[in-house]
Amino acid sequence: MRALLFFLSLLSLPLLGRADARLHIAVASNFEPAARALVANFEAEHEGVSIALSSASSGTHFHQIQHGAPFAIFFSADQRYPEALSQNPSYGEVYTYALGQLVLASRSPFEYAHAMDSIKNTTARLAIANPNTAPYGRAAAEVLQASAVTGTTIQGQSVGQTFGFLKSGAVDFAFVARSQVVAQPTIYWQLAPNNYSPIEQAAILLKPKDELAQAFWSYLQSHPAQAIIRSFGYEVILND
Repeated sequence: MRALLFFLSLLSLPLLGRADARLHIAVASNFEPAARALVANFEAEHEGVSIALSSASSGTHFHQIQHGAPFAIFFSADQRYPEALSQNPSYGEVYTYALGQLVLASRSPFEYAHAMDSIKNTTARLAIANPNTAPYGRAAAEVLQASAVTGTTIQGQSVGQTFGFLKSGAVDFAFVARSQVVAQPTIYWQLAPNNYSPIEQAAILLKPKDELAQAFWSYLQSHPAQAIIRSFGYEVILND
């Protein structure tokens, strides 16, 4: 069914090739690199289409949308925000586009147990995303609580900012998304999924009557799009 929808979206190319065929999409910072690849592939197939991405934490985008931000699609880092927005009858469906993977990253080689001991004993600096607004931050907080780590952590407003702390050398370790490190010269340890609540990253179609938004939404659920998402370090729920 998804393949059929994607095929039908391709049939609408002449309509989508108008000079005013523009789309504004909100994307959780961890998913921005994958989203850019998806957009590039989609634009290559739809001449004249222009898609702008706005990257921030999921919580930030959620509040922006509640206050009227004109996004057509919202890629959240979890299901909570899209499900809350779906209560608005003017919005469209919610779709789980990726399963996030949490990692502990460093710029130097390390053993996970030794790193956690160093963090626990405050001899190493750790950054996590804000657990109140960022799903990867909530997952990291769960890991720390289970490991009885109660020391001070540096918090980024998004997992993107958190990774920036690590790259700049401001911290020794950071809990971030696997998608952020797979193409970076970064050492990381991937946490087993049973160490934290599943990070089911969901999107919501905010403008279901917009032709271009519908076409991109159908493309998102196609096998080519899922292959791109997997290549960026996520798991996906495969469509038939």
